This record gives sequence, C-alpha cells and structure tokens, in this order.
Amino acid sequence: MMSDTKELKSRIISLILTFCVLMLALFVFPKSRAWFVANHETSVEGITITTETPDAIEAAYFYRGTGMGVLVDSEGVRHNQYYFSYDPAVLAQQTIQTGTDAGGNPILSQERDSFLTPVPLLPYSDLAGECQILIEIHLPAAGTYTLNTDTETPSYIGDTIQDKIDNNDFTLNVTNLPMSSIIHFAIMTDVEDDAANQRFIADGDIIQENALRYTTIEEVNGETISTYETPAARSITVTEDNLHIFVFIDYYLPAVEHINALMAEYVDKAEATNPGYNEIVIGESTLKFSPDFSLHVSKEEVAQ
Repeated sequence: MMSDTKELKSRIISLILTFCVLMLALFVFPKSRAWFVANHETSVEGITITTETPDAIEAAYFYRGTGMGVLVDSEGVRHNQYYFSYDPAVLAQQTIQTGTDAGGNPILSQERDSFLTPVPLLPYSDLAGECQILIEIHLPAAGTYTLNTDTETPSYIGDTIQDKIDNNDFTLNVTNLPMSSIIHFAIMTDVEDDAANQRFIADGDIIQENALRYTTIEEVNGETISTYETPAARSITVTEDNLHIFVFIDYYLPAVEHINALMAEYVDKAEATNPGYNEIVIGESTLKFSPDFSLHVSKEEVAQ
C-alpha cells in the first residue's frame, strides 16, 4: 500500500489555480443602464489568483497585460497581440489604491515586488489590453501534461437571471455569483518571448485556437442561446528547452454583454412590478462574483 501511494504521488503532479473574488459594479449613465457602459469599462476589485504548488512544480509567475498591438504578416493579414512585461522595473509602475488622504485623493502604493505574487484582474476596457493576466507555470521535466478543470456550479448565471425575470421573482442574491460564467482562458505553449523588450507576446489567433470556457453565448435567429459545460481536458507536451505552460485569462465579452442586458431587464421589470423596489440599484449596487472552479495540471506517466 505504501509503495502504491508513493508511486501515485510520483506520477501525479497537481497545480491548483484558485480564481478568487471578482466584483463587478453596476453603472448608470444618461439614457443607458448597464454594467459595461458606452466606453465598455467597469470597476473591478479582484480576481486574485493563488496557487498551491507541490514541490514537483517549480513556480508560477503572474504577469499583467501591459499593452496591445497589431502584427501585419507578409500576406497583409492583421493579428492582435497581447503584451505582458516581465521586466522587474514594471512592478514599480503597477499600483493599487490603499486609501485616501485628507483631501479625498487616492493614496497609491506599489502593488507587489515580485511576479510570484498573484494579482487581481483589472477593470475591463475595450480601449486597453491591460486587464488580462498571463500565468507562466514552470515545469520540472519534459513530458506530457494534462490540464483539466472542475466546478460544482451547475449552470450559467444568465439562465438563472432569465428564470427570475420570467417568473417575476426579484430575489436575486448578488453575492457569490459564479465566476465561470464571465471569463474565458487559454492554455498554450505558443507564447513569444520578446527578450529584447523583456516581455511575452501572446497572439490573439493562438489564444482563440486554444480558448476554453464554461459558458458559450450564441445568437440564433435573433435569440440568445447559452451553453454551460466543463471544458474538455487538454494535453500539452513540453520539451527540455521549453519547460513551461502559459495560461491566459480574460473576460468572455459575449456573456458579459448578455448578463448586462438581462440585469437591465431584471431591474426594469422589478421596478415596474414594485415601484418601491431598491434591492438592486443600477449605478449603486455591486454584483459579487466568487471563485467556483479550479484548474489542475498533472503529468502523464511514461510507459516503461
């Protein structure tokens, strides 16, 4: 039994990336009720990603998006690119608000002093590429690694909101909403190391090819169709000269826009049904999305 346990531990290497609390604020603007308003920006406090790293996995590094660009290839095709600086000097430029001074002005402090420290996902904006996160997982040896996720969440939160609208049920709990409903990620090795500029470059096409998500939103004959299911496991083979896997994390915009529209409908109908309704006030209320899934990495055994 002891030998079996030891063998199992030697074969299975696990890395758990826990996606922690994300908070999305509701906004109100003239002639507009939305989370993600005309400039497609919202306030977010935290998608903190932490790791439980067994000895067999060397490290996990967390990089913030530091910009976007467009690469035009020899055939004139344009490719979106995401930049993630690993220059230690960039850490001094990444700040967080830790309070306010006597005049109400924000007090900013350096967010962290190491790329080993997990970071929250920043506010979403169509105008900037700085809300994404890239995680670099260092592996101890060449081989094939299987990556899979799990969750106890049974369905897409948008379906829950729609059911409440249809049944005039205005008791939506705005805490502990499932984060899996609103983000997508990609697992890949094809990330360019731009050593001259001390940054990684993730190609948008490669991200799309490797995209994984729990929620899929489609428009069929003018109707929004949602699907919610656990992504299939992925296997990635790494070599001795490329002992790392990258995980790209971003918002899944179709779901964000769908939930945005549903919440506006939900609040409108609640107010029409009960003029005194104030449980969710767009412009004041905050919906809290909590961690509900984990990403696991295990090393496949080589047959002897």
